Formats: sequence, C-alpha cells, structure tokens
Amino acid sequence: MSSCLVVVPAILLTLLIVWICGHSRRRRPGEPPLVSGWIPVIGVTLDYATNPLGFLRETQKKYGDVFTCAIAGKYFTFVTDPFSFSTVVRQSRKLDFKKFSLGFSRRVFGHADFNDPQFSESYREVHGLFRQTLQGPSLQDLGESMMFNLQTVLDRENGSMLCNPQTVLDRENGSMLCNPQTVLDRENGSMLCNPQTVLDRENGSMLCNPQTVLDRENGSMLCNPQTVLDRENGSMLCNPQTVLDRENESMLCNTQTVLDRENESMLCNPQTVLDRENGSMLCNPQTVLDRENGSMLCNPQTVLDRENGSMLCNPQTVLDRENESMLCNTQAVLDRENESMLCNTQTVLDRENESMLYNPQTVLDQENGSEHQWLEEGLQSFTNRIMFEAGFLTLFGKDPGFLQTSKTRMREFLAFDHAFPLLAAGVPIGLIPRVWRAREALAEELVHDELHQRKCISDLIHRRMEAFDRMHLDETGKARTHVCMLWASQANTLPAAFWSLYYTLRSPDALTAARTEINSVLSGQVLNNQDQRIELSREQLDSMTVLESIIEEALRLSSASMMIRVANEDFTLTLDSGQTADIRRGDHVALYPQLIHMDPEIYPNPTEFRFGRFLDENGQRKTHFFRNGRRLKHFLMPFGSGASECPGRFFALHEIKQFLAVTLWRYDLHLCDAGVQLDPDARRAGLGVLPPSRDVPLRYRRRTHTKHEENTHQIGEHLTGGV
Repeated sequence: MSSCLVVVPAILLTLLIVWICGHSRRRRPGEPPLVSGWIPVIGVTLDYATNPLGFLRETQKKYGDVFTCAIAGKYFTFVTDPFSFSTVVRQSRKLDFKKFSLGFSRRVFGHADFNDPQFSESYREVHGLFRQTLQGPSLQDLGESMMFNLQTVLDRENGSMLCNPQTVLDRENGSMLCNPQTVLDRENGSMLCNPQTVLDRENGSMLCNPQTVLDRENGSMLCNPQTVLDRENGSMLCNPQTVLDRENESMLCNTQTVLDRENESMLCNPQTVLDRENGSMLCNPQTVLDRENGSMLCNPQTVLDRENGSMLCNPQTVLDRENESMLCNTQAVLDRENESMLCNTQTVLDRENESMLYNPQTVLDQENGSEHQWLEEGLQSFTNRIMFEAGFLTLFGKDPGFLQTSKTRMREFLAFDHAFPLLAAGVPIGLIPRVWRAREALAEELVHDELHQRKCISDLIHRRMEAFDRMHLDETGKARTHVCMLWASQANTLPAAFWSLYYTLRSPDALTAARTEINSVLSGQVLNNQDQRIELSREQLDSMTVLESIIEEALRLSSASMMIRVANEDFTLTLDSGQTADIRRGDHVALYPQLIHMDPEIYPNPTEFRFGRFLDENGQRKTHFFRNGRRLKHFLMPFGSGASECPGRFFALHEIKQFLAVTLWRYDLHLCDAGVQLDPDARRAGLGVLPPSRDVPLRYRRRTHTKHEENTHQIGEHLTGGV
C-alpha cells in the first residue's frame, strides 16, 4: 500500500513533465529570440516584475531590439527600438488593441463582454463619445467645471463648510451656479438658486434665502417680518434655529413673541400689539399700557429705553443692547466684533474681496490681522483628497450628501486601486473579498437611478448613460462600466498630480518660475487676495508652458505604462532598421515607453528632475529630441499612442495645471523632508503612472499677501531656468 502511495504520484509527475515538454514553446525560424525562463508557465514573470526597466534593458543588450518573453502563461514580443514604435502603432489591422483592452476591462471590472457581436457595434458609439466630449470645444466647459469644483474643495480646508458648495454665488449676476458657465436644472431648465438644497421639488420646502422666500400660493415676496408667516402653522420662516441664542435667551422671529427679556415685552409694531390677557387689538396708542410702569410711549421709535437697551419698533433695529445689534432684518442677524453672521447667503461675503467664505475657520478678520495657521498632512493625502473629489464631481455631478460620502467613496476607490496589479495579473477578484466589496460599493453609487438624482453631470457621463440604456444592459452592468470610467479618470491623474507638485516644491527654481507664470496669467483679473476665486480659460491653460513642462517632466520620471496589442494573424513585422520578426497569431506585441523616457542619449541625466527640460530657449514648448543624431517622433509617451492613446489626455493635462495653479496661488507649501529622495512604487509597472513608494509630510497654510507683492521678478528670468 505504501509503495502505491509513492509510485502513483511519481507517475503523475512524470506525465506532467512530459506534457509540459511536449507543449512548451520552441522558437521557429524567423521568430525573435525566445526568453522562456526555467519555470514552466511562469516563465520570466518574477524577473520582469521585480524590475521591469532593468530586465528589459539587460535583455535588449543580450538579444537586440526585439525578443519574446514568457510572462504569466502568455508570450510578449517586446519592440525596444524607439524608431520602430511607429511601425507597431500603424499595424492596426494585424495588431488589435480593442480585443485586449475590453477583455482586460471585463475581467477586472465585471461588466458585459463588449467584444460580443451583440454589443460590439453599439460600443463603437460609446467609445466615440470620448473624443466628442473630452476634446475640442467640449474641453472648455469641462475645464470650467473642474476649476469650479477644485476651488470648492479647496475652500473647505479643514473639512467644515459654511455653505453648500453646490450653491456658490456667481458674483457678477447673483445667480447660484453648479457650473461656472450655466448650470441648468436638467428636468425643467430653471436656474438652481436654493443655497442649501437647490429646492426640494417633492416637498416644496422653502428656500433658505429669506430675501427670496416666496409664498408659493400667490408668488409674492414675503419681506415684512409682520407677514413672513408659514400659511399652515403661522410660524416665521427666518429659521429660528440660526438667529442666535445668546445669553441663553432665544430671539424669536414671531412678532408676537420677539423677545421677553426681564419681563419686558418687545412690541415690534404698535399697530399689532396684542393684549396678552384678552387678545384684543390696542388701536389707541394712548391706552397701550406698559405692564411695569403703566406708561405707553406713542412714538414707535422710543417704545422703551430700559437698562440702556433701545427696543425699537422698526424691525430692522429690534434691539441695540451692549453694542450687540439684534436685527429682525435677516440680511444682518448679527454683526459683532467684525464677524458677520448673515442669513442671506448672497451676502456671506468677505468684506475685502466679496468672495464667498465656506470654512468659518478661514474667515480672516482683516481688522485684527489674524494669521492663517500652518497645517500638516501627507502630500499624497492632500493631493488625492482634492483631486479625487474635484474630478468625481466634474464627471459624475453632485448630490446633496456628497460632502459626507466623498471620504468613504475615495477610501473604496483606493482600496480597489491598490489591488489593481493583482487583478491585472489575472487574480480573480472573488479571491480578494475586500476588493470585491469596494468595487461593488462604488457601483452602487453609480447605478442610473442614483446618477439621475445628481446635478451637473458631465456631458460624457450623461451620453454614456443614454447609450448603455439603449444597449439594454442590466443595471449592475451599467454601473460597473461607470466604475471603469471612474478608475480611468483617476488612477493615473492622482499620482501625476502628486509628482508634479512634489518636484515643484523640491526645486526652488521650478517653484519660482511656476508662480511667476501663474501671476502673469492672472494679471488681467482683479484679485485682492488669495481667498478670491480665479478663472483660467482653455487658452490661458494652453499658454502656461512652464507648468506644462513641469508636468511632462514629472510624467517622464514616473510613467511606466506598457502599450499592448494582440496579433490577429501570423505576420511578419519589419522594424525601422529593416530587421524582421515573425509574430504568431495570439501573441502580444508590447512597447515599453520608459525605455525612451530614461534613455541618457535622449535625456541627459535622465533620473534628474529638470523643470525646463521641455522648454526651448524662448520658453516655448520643445518638441525636438534626438537619438543617434535622428529626430524622434515619439519622445514622451505617458498617454500611449495610436489606438491606445488616452482620449482624455488633454483634460488630464488641464486639470493638473489647474491643480498646480490654484494650490500655488492660494497656499504656502513646504515639504518637511525636501532633501530626502522619494522613489516610485515599481509594483505597478506596466499600468501607467507609478505612485510614490510612501507619503511625504507637507506643511501648508493659506497665503495672506497679494500676488502684486510677490511679483518682483520678470517672467523671462525664470522661464528657461533649470534647462
């Protein structure tokens, strides 16, 4: 019996070895060199995963510009000659990107198989929406929305919010805009003006702006405090919870009981003073008795002056007591020690610049000269928090509770994204329950019933929703396609924004040049301090060549994407040098742009950050890069090329520029460990921009001086610095 237990496994192992040997791949004549490794199926996966760039460089030295590697049970033919990249990109008929990308996406995100003939034709329409909504004229609207949302998020420095960011006032026309251009209510086209809830259509709740509290039955404006009554219960709609309870004495909006203070009745209108005992109206002012002293003052301006407290019948000046104005007029509930507490959100203004103040902790008292405090946070946390929320709101719109759900949403996204390399390697998501739950939690927020409740949804998402509805996908499948869209819009943008700001803060020359350019572009706007909102048009963003060079240099150092195509048939690939390579049907052909990005002949000292590397001697974009004396067509490829080129690349560049411009304009920022080198996390190599291997501490505070005080240098002195 014991001998059988030894013999049977030995026979099975022998058969397995024979099967592997019989099915192992052997190089055919005309094919590139084969690097298969010594472990069946796994091949050279471990060597590649440990250090992709180093592995490919060593293999290139050994085998030349084209070779085939066995990685994770598949065969990848790498083309490493930069002049042959165009040859591969042009082979769209023989090398298919769509089949690979959709299969990969379905495995990771769990949506429908869009390679299926019943969906393939409709999906072409969906794919075409990217260029229609992320490029050209549409880019202006998307950029304005992103700029609006960026500054909305930044205005909440410590997470507290005075007003709902759905309702920031447009200073020029006083309308409440979700979108800085024109945010219309998609259902009825009307302008949304409710600063707290943009109007609850279902229950008809009153607008919180007391100047615009409309009587829904007759449409009249209720501005007289005698008549601002709720028709159903007769209560004043001034929001008595927010009129200020001071010294434990509630100020009531109901004119019958405005204030009972030390047994002294406040009479707001001598024509409507009620005799509390019998309820009769006292119409003869000579018979109105003061309960304590029996006298009645006929002059309504001097009803009672008791204990140095003027109690006036004019509802705009109900009580001036101990220099505290308690006003019935809800435009100015309290002005005490230079702090305005206003019911009217149209007048929640910074006195110096008339900008909307969101965070009560950041309301600067200009008269006492208080200073903004330094805050500390990880730079990656700071960047992710701002960029994720602003990007999400720009694409997927706003809902009343987005401030409360944004942190949870970002946590779920990061949990899913952290495991993305495992999912890309083929690990089933069902084997990682936490990641599966994170993906499904994101999908629950993006089902169409939820999206229809949001305001300011981007044209891209709105049209994708319509297209998927016509395809008759199930609701979960539709939501998972939106999770895919969310990941595509955030996964590379977040680390790219991080590296751009990180390298800028580490380089004094880059920081000076960036701020000089920002000040120059904003010079046409009347800005008194950093609390005011700034505007950047598409043309202005395109003109910011210093910021663009900083971003491109950061992408060059951190991007490690891999462009993959699948061979539809056996064919022969001819390289730029004339060398040929036979490619088998089903094999993957791969380009690894980091080989170009880190080539010392193309970029001297390639591991060094030089903010002006992509600027010419005139401070304009540099587009001429050479290798072996020949000009390169492809010298920077963080967004892919050809069929795999990211359709949102222009928007991505714009939103990172906006992030840099707004943060550098508003904040003083300092890295606590600026001298310590930070390396990218190579575990995500092949998937795009690499995140940092760790977070770095950041100190920041709101800037209190104007740009005019800072702009003491000429722009030209810095545009070409660091080249």
